[in-house]
Amino acid sequence: MSPYRPYARTLAIALLLIPTMNLQAATPPPSVDFESMLDSPFHAGGRLRVDEYNLVFAPPAPVQAQAEVVDASGKVLASHAFFPEYRFTDKAFGRLQVSGPGEVQLPGPGDYALRFTVNGARAGELPFTARTRGSGDAFDGSQTWTYGGPWSQWGYLILRPYKEIQAVDVVFWTGADDLPAGAQKDGVEAQLLRGGTLVAQSRRNVGQISNQHFKREKLSLFHPHEIKNVNPLPFSLADLMVDGKYELRLSRKGDQARLRSFRLQIRDGKPVAHPRTAFGYTPAHGYIAPRVLQKNVNLYGFQEAIWMESQ
Repeated sequence: MSPYRPYARTLAIALLLIPTMNLQAATPPPSVDFESMLDSPFHAGGRLRVDEYNLVFAPPAPVQAQAEVVDASGKVLASHAFFPEYRFTDKAFGRLQVSGPGEVQLPGPGDYALRFTVNGARAGELPFTARTRGSGDAFDGSQTWTYGGPWSQWGYLILRPYKEIQAVDVVFWTGADDLPAGAQKDGVEAQLLRGGTLVAQSRRNVGQISNQHFKREKLSLFHPHEIKNVNPLPFSLADLMVDGKYELRLSRKGDQARLRSFRLQIRDGKPVAHPRTAFGYTPAHGYIAPRVLQKNVNLYGFQEAIWMESQ
């Protein structure tokens, strides 16, 4: 059992974002939290590390769970087991901790997948591509590794208490693949459009793109404002729950190149959930829970999230 009490949510959400699951029905099979997989540590030199992962619909401990790295043919290149007891638990969630260092060295560039099994059944999969490029210097034979995959496809919206409202933040992953050739860093901006009309944007000097593997980035949304406005009005849950078709654009600050185009629809005052977040989605290992881990808090707990896929 967890040494922590179940986390008491701090978000007093006035409107139910995601339809409540009928937990009186049969409990779905366990699946590894999608954000946990996207946050897997990938390093230079073709190395990655199996670390800690949150399990959705976690079965009672002890649990038999492991992660494998497989190549395009399905050959298992590395396998790491997790401890049978959860590190933390909260309601339907449990934190798996790898038993051992969990280091994996890829043999070379190519297509791979990080796969998870729990009690003998598939519980998650993160496909990715490893690429290498030389330095271009005849006197320097070093290679740079980069990784492509679902990091450039997914993001989500969450709420943040601000005075008397619930402010809206957007979370996504960005990294070296989003930079122009030869650049070491740049900025990223968010714009939210409803029916083609701008209704919200991020501050223009906040988001950053670094020359490294994809990392999680969060931007707060505000009503449209001039760049000199140091105190723009936050975009709220009430603002978001207006029926219509939305597009959330992420653009590179330096040249305004479009990086992502997330689509979202609000119908009858509620978001139309992505199919992969639907209760009972099959295959079960492709399920994305409409919940994410609470960040920067002392207790283990989760909050609602609206997942979006870039078109």
